[in-house]
Amino acid sequence: MCGITAILKTKGAVEIADLARMSSAIAHRGPDEAGYTILNGGHIGLGHLRLSIMDLQTGQQPMFNEDGSLAVVVNGEIYDYREIRRELEEKGHRFRSTSDSELILHLYEEHGLELFDKLNGEFAFILWDQNRRRLVAARDRAGIKPLFYHRGKDEFLFGSEVKAIFALPRVERKISGDYLKGPFLGAFSYSQSAFENVSSVKPGHFLVVQENGEQSEHRYWRMEFKVDERMTFAEAKEQVRNHLKRAVQRRLVADVPVGAYLSGGLDSTIVCGLMAQAGAKIQAFNISFQRSAYDESPLARRIAEHYGLGFETMDCSMEWMAENFSKTIYHVEMPVANPGSIARTLLSQLVHRRGQKVCLTGEGSDEVFGGYPYFKQEQLWSLQKAGKTQDFARLWKRFQQMEKRSEGMLWSRRLHWGESDYRLGYPNYHVSMIRAHQAIIPRLLPGVPFDWAKDFPLSEEEIERLRSMSQFNAARSLSFLQLANYIIPALGDRTEMTHSVECRQPFLDRDLMDFAGTIPPAHFLDLETFQEKLVLREAFRDLIPDFMWSERKHPFLSPNWRSFYHTKVGKDIVRELLSPQRLQQTGMFGQPLIKWARRVWAFGFKSSELWRNIDVLLGSVLSAQMLHHLFIEQTIPARSDFPMVERRP
Repeated sequence: MCGITAILKTKGAVEIADLARMSSAIAHRGPDEAGYTILNGGHIGLGHLRLSIMDLQTGQQPMFNEDGSLAVVVNGEIYDYREIRRELEEKGHRFRSTSDSELILHLYEEHGLELFDKLNGEFAFILWDQNRRRLVAARDRAGIKPLFYHRGKDEFLFGSEVKAIFALPRVERKISGDYLKGPFLGAFSYSQSAFENVSSVKPGHFLVVQENGEQSEHRYWRMEFKVDERMTFAEAKEQVRNHLKRAVQRRLVADVPVGAYLSGGLDSTIVCGLMAQAGAKIQAFNISFQRSAYDESPLARRIAEHYGLGFETMDCSMEWMAENFSKTIYHVEMPVANPGSIARTLLSQLVHRRGQKVCLTGEGSDEVFGGYPYFKQEQLWSLQKAGKTQDFARLWKRFQQMEKRSEGMLWSRRLHWGESDYRLGYPNYHVSMIRAHQAIIPRLLPGVPFDWAKDFPLSEEEIERLRSMSQFNAARSLSFLQLANYIIPALGDRTEMTHSVECRQPFLDRDLMDFAGTIPPAHFLDLETFQEKLVLREAFRDLIPDFMWSERKHPFLSPNWRSFYHTKVGKDIVRELLSPQRLQQTGMFGQPLIKWARRVWAFGFKSSELWRNIDVLLGSVLSAQMLHHLFIEQTIPARSDFPMVERRP
């Protein structure tokens, strides 16, 4: 895990001070070493911040191939690298280090832009090809590792985080109104960042920029759904078990200890169980919200004891979270819907203080195996649409009771299936959310054009692709938009790297995702019992503790924003950032709507879905206002004299 930066100049030369400023702004991503190189007659600069996890003695970056014609900076991990390295050495390639990052250079030499077929891991990299005079910037399949870029008049700027780009005063800074529609619609575009003129390399894509500035974007992967209808449930279970065991084993390879995040849910439980089964000595870390319905620490402790893990929990009081609100927004670089993002930032702080650099987590399971409540709501809508009103009424009542905790966040009783049918041909939660918000968005974002049909974040080609799938698989495909654009940055990479912690996600392993796309949808969900991720549960029935079978799955959420407001610091933040003066100053949000929402927030019935929706809305507005304060009103802390070691071919 590291931070990477790059400058490509179409006119003029790269200044080392610019590369230093960009790198210093994301030094938290790699506190162990900093290196740079200037290439192509001064027109290319690459920077690297290192968090040493593999090949601790060597492995410094930027790295070069044998003749110096290629240079690369890499963030992340490449798995199965020993096997791939042996294959390359048999073909005559010579390695300078034992680092997995060096694989990318030799795979590119051997396969060119087809190298991605060989890569399994969580990565982002920037490679300069001197012979072809081109830069290649790429991101892993699920978008676990971030990579942003800005095209200026005579330059391209790249960084693991937007703050690296904004570290240069010449780059104009403005929050994107088009982006802000995403958090409030619940639908994100893969390529957007929260800022105008800053784009994200899409997951499963690579960008090619020629020396003269010509650019092109290419897709090398997306989760396909080539269902094998002949696959039995027993066959699916066996293969899921094999793939996930292998995914965990891959992620245990490191030259430092590997720990785990343990929430008390099914996904992190299975990961911890497989780690223990593999013989790893594990320290598990947990977030506690004591005196709250969201506290799962007692269950997590039981799970840790069952597997013989070390265990430490951290009580995240709302006072503590309020004190760390601005720091979290600075690092995630986006509005957040729930204060849980702050808690994850504090958890990484604990992990760092304990000297741990690497942890495994359960992120991605709900997307790969269809675990969110809206998957069930869509299936219930289909019953209603098909005229099976008695079945629908019976199951709908039970569903509302079972999923009460996530209402307003991951499903809605106020939506109707007919609101979604127009777009995809079958009831879809995300389309329904967009249509349901078509009246409120112009009032919330009065200066932003909005058309619910045009603002759906997929091209017509992608929409046609979804229409050709089963309803369940289309929902899984759409859930990956949320994963890359909200779940990972708000609860994963950016919160972890705030304190220089690398987390690895076995459920987002390439081979597991590819196999999951072949499993018949019927193997994932039992609608009668509302048992989600059925094939995953049954694949590890013997590994999961018996007491877990009586537990219901709950999403990771913290106490709400109203609880945040009830703290001294939180009250000051809300009063300041949501004041009429500050709302007018930023000019992003409609004041009459915010005033009405705050009135409902203060006096409304807190268990109602409307109140929960407003709590999420105001938290998102609050964090967007803080984002504006940190990135637009203030300058990014950066050093032109940041110490970096020059690397040469």
